[in-house]
Amino acid sequence: MIDIHTHLLPNIDDGSQSIEESVFMSKEEVKNLVTDAICTPHMRLNVFTPKKEEVINSYNKLKEALTKQNIPLNLHLGWELHHSDDVIKQNEVDSYVYNGKNVVLLEFKNDEEDGVEICYKYIKKGYKVILAHVERYDYIIDDYDELKNLGVMFQVNAESVVGKSIFKCVKRVKKLLKLGYVDFVASDIHYTRTNQMLKAKIKIEKKYGTEVANKLFIENAKKVLL
Repeated sequence: MIDIHTHLLPNIDDGSQSIEESVFMSKEEVKNLVTDAICTPHMRLNVFTPKKEEVINSYNKLKEALTKQNIPLNLHLGWELHHSDDVIKQNEVDSYVYNGKNVVLLEFKNDEEDGVEICYKYIKKGYKVILAHVERYDYIIDDYDELKNLGVMFQVNAESVVGKSIFKCVKRVKKLLKLGYVDFVASDIHYTRTNQMLKAKIKIEKKYGTEVANKLFIENAKKVLL
């Protein structure tokens, strides 16, 4: 499996606070049959604002640790960008895409925003948008069709699929899966969360079949990100 949304990097955001935690989380990825993980540290103005050099250093440190311990997890680098008009106005989006790609993993606020208008701003500038943990935003339920028509890709969290999310969004995930609107399932793993990738894949395979599961956990990521 390919995990497109993780917080594996040590000492960057609220995901991992040490290299030891990062190594443990990486081992859990492997146990869940994840072969490739994209590290997507938060970029959230006034909350998490790591410098690119810090992220690259943390990324290289983790890669080195995994190599030394023979942990078979391929790492890739991206970001989770919390939407801000300032980032768009200052043309800084390029700093927060998946490496070498014009793809942005976009996070909204928990309080109401105009999701369609926001995504359109990024698309108009030439970016492909993956909306992170789309099931959390109850205020865009009526906008699903319009967002998909714009070409926005939807990512849901594995913990939501298996019903373990602290957010009240299990019904929304079921609706999104039934509509065929989900493009990716990812862990959004933090040290304080249990990795649910394998359980989520098994559940989707049973409900929707192996072909659908492979698309959501492997094939779509290969096409868009790797």
